[in-house]
Amino acid sequence: MAEISLLKIENYKDIFAPDSAEFDLETKRIKIVPETVVVRANNGDIINRYHDDIWDIRHYGSDSQLTFNKFREDKESVKQLIYAILIFGGNSNTVVPGTTLHGYFTVLFGIHKETRKQSITLKDGLKNEFFMYEYAKGLNDSVAAALNRLIKLLFEISNYIGIKIYSSKNFSKLLIAKHCNHQNTQYPIIPIEIYANSYNQRWKHFQYIKKNIDDICTFIVKYANNPYFARNTVVTKEAKEKSIPFEEAISRYGLKIIFQYYKVRDYHSLKSFVQKIIINCAHLIAASTGMRKSELKLLRQDCFKDGNKQRPPTITGYEKKTNHGIPRPQDWITHSDIKEVVIIAEKLGSAMINGLPISDTKNIPLLIKVSTFANRRNMQNTDIIYNISLINSLSMRYEFELDKSTLILTQNMMDNFLKKTHRVGRWTNEERWKVGKTWIFTWHQYRRSYAFYAINSGLVSISTLKRQLAHTLQSTAAYYSNGAVNIEPLVTNGKNHIKREIDEMRQEQTAIALTYHVLTNKAHTSEVLDKWARDMIEPHENQEDFINQAISKVKKEIKKGHMYAKNTPLGLCTKGDDCDAYFTFSFMECAECEHSERIKDKIDRSIEVTSLSIVELAEMGYADDSIEMKTQYKELEFFKEQKKKCKA
Repeated sequence: MAEISLLKIENYKDIFAPDSAEFDLETKRIKIVPETVVVRANNGDIINRYHDDIWDIRHYGSDSQLTFNKFREDKESVKQLIYAILIFGGNSNTVVPGTTLHGYFTVLFGIHKETRKQSITLKDGLKNEFFMYEYAKGLNDSVAAALNRLIKLLFEISNYIGIKIYSSKNFSKLLIAKHCNHQNTQYPIIPIEIYANSYNQRWKHFQYIKKNIDDICTFIVKYANNPYFARNTVVTKEAKEKSIPFEEAISRYGLKIIFQYYKVRDYHSLKSFVQKIIINCAHLIAASTGMRKSELKLLRQDCFKDGNKQRPPTITGYEKKTNHGIPRPQDWITHSDIKEVVIIAEKLGSAMINGLPISDTKNIPLLIKVSTFANRRNMQNTDIIYNISLINSLSMRYEFELDKSTLILTQNMMDNFLKKTHRVGRWTNEERWKVGKTWIFTWHQYRRSYAFYAINSGLVSISTLKRQLAHTLQSTAAYYSNGAVNIEPLVTNGKNHIKREIDEMRQEQTAIALTYHVLTNKAHTSEVLDKWARDMIEPHENQEDFINQAISKVKKEIKKGHMYAKNTPLGLCTKGDDCDAYFTFSFMECAECEHSERIKDKIDRSIEVTSLSIVELAEMGYADDSIEMKTQYKELEFFKEQKKKCKA
C-alpha cells in the first residue's frame, strides 16, 4: 500500500476551512475521499462533502451553487478539477473566493458544451491541441481572459489529479492577446445628462412607491401566508368560498391606482413589480456609493448609519474581497436621502419573510429574493435561509420603465465628453456605444462613474476614493477616475456653493503651508519654488508682520493663479494646471519634474503608509510575488530613493 501523507492547507481558519487533502507520496497525486468536507459554514457546520452533486459555495462569498450533474459524463472530472482549485488555487492563507471558484466552474462548462459537440470527453478536450486552440479562437475577450487564468492554474496543479492540460506558445499567445484586449476595455462612464436623468426618474418611482409601501407590504404578507388571498384560480368549492379575488384584494388595501399604473394584474405581474422595487433600490444605492454588485447582495438590514458632526452618513456592509474566505467589513459614505431607500428595502424584505421560521433575525439581507414570498409553497424548509439570502438577479432588464428619449447618446456627449474622458479601449467600435443609441447601464458603470465625478468635483482625494471603493491599491482608484482632469469641473462654483467655501479654505491653508515651507527651507528641489522664494519673500524687521505679510502676499498670488501648490506623497507640486502628460495619476512621474518639491517629512509619511500597506496585504494572504505586493514594494523603494535626494 502506498504511503499516505496529510497535505495541510496552512493558515486557514480551521473552523471555516475544507478538509485537508490526502497526498499519495508514491503517485504524487492527491487521494480523493468521498467523505471529504469541501464546504463549511463560518461556524464550522458541514455544508457539503465531496460526494455531493451540489456544492453550496455561497458560504465562501459567491452568489451561486455548483451543480455538477449538468456536466453529465464529465461530472467526476470537473469535480476533481474544482476540488484541486479549492485546495491549491488560493493564496497561502485564504479559501478560494466563491466568486472565483464559480467563474472557473462556468469556464469549464463552456468547454464541456463544446466537447459534447465534438463527441469527446472534457479530459480529452483539455489535452487536445487542435480543439483547445480552435475553441479559444472563437471566444470573446472576456471569456478568453477567464480561460487564460484557468489554464495557467490548471497547468500548475494538473499533476496532482492526473489530468493533462494542453498548453503551447501559440496557444498562450492567443489567450494573452485576448486577455490584454479585455484589460484594455474600460467601458465609458455614464454622461452626466444621462446619469442625472436616469437617477431622477428612478427617484420619482421610489417616491411613488414610498407613499404606498405600507399597504404594499401588508398585501405581500397576506399573499405569502394566505393561499386563498388574491388568487384568481379556484380549484375546489372550499377554496372558492375562502378565496379573495385579485381585484377585490387590491381594492381592499387601496392599491388599485398604483397597481394599474404599474400594470399589476396577477401573480406574475405582482412578482415582477416587487422585483422592480428591489432593483430600483439597488440602482439608487449603487449610484450613491459606488459599491460592487456583489457588495449590494451582501448588505443586511439595519445597514444605514446616520451621520453626525464627526462623520457623514454611511452604509455598513462587506466588500467583495475576502479575508480567509470571509468578506471584510466596509463602510460606504453616502447621502442622507439613501436612508429612505434602505428603510423601504427593509420593510419590503420583512414583509416577504413574514411567517418563515428564521432564527437569525439580526442577519436578514437587505435585498431579498422575490420567490421568498411568491413561491412559498415550493420552498423546502432546508432552503429557506439560503433562498432569502440572495436577490434573484440584479439585472438591468428587471427595472421600472424609464423615458428612453432622455437616455440617448448624442454627438455632443460623444465628442465633448466620452472621447475626452475615455481614451483607452475598443468601446467606440461596439454597436451599443454608437451615437443615437439608448444608453445601456451596467452595474460597474456606476462604480467608475462614481469615481470619475468624485475626482472631477475637486472635493475628493484619490486616497479617500480608494477607501470608498474598497480598492487594495491607490493606483486602482486613480485608474477608475481616468479622464476626470480632461474636462471642466461639473460641480458649479456659485456664490453659495459649498465648493466655493472649501476652495477659499484651501487657498488660506495652501498659502500658510507654502509660506512656512519657503521660510524654513533654504534649498528647494523645485526650480519654480526656488524662484518664488527669491522673488516673493522679502525680509522685514518685525517677524510677526513679516510672516503675516508673506502669507497675505502668497494668498493673493494664489488667487490670481500666479502661484500654486498641492500636496503629493513626495512633498509639493507647484504646477498650476492639471498634469495631462500621463494617463494615470502616478507620483513616480513627479520625481524628475521641475514643479516637484521633495519634503522629507512627507516622504517619511509615505514610507510609513506604504510599509503598513505591505503588512496589511501580507495579513490578507497576498504572496510576495503577487502583483499587489510587487507594486507596493516598488513604491516603497521609490520613496526611499527620493528621501536620499532631499536637500538639507
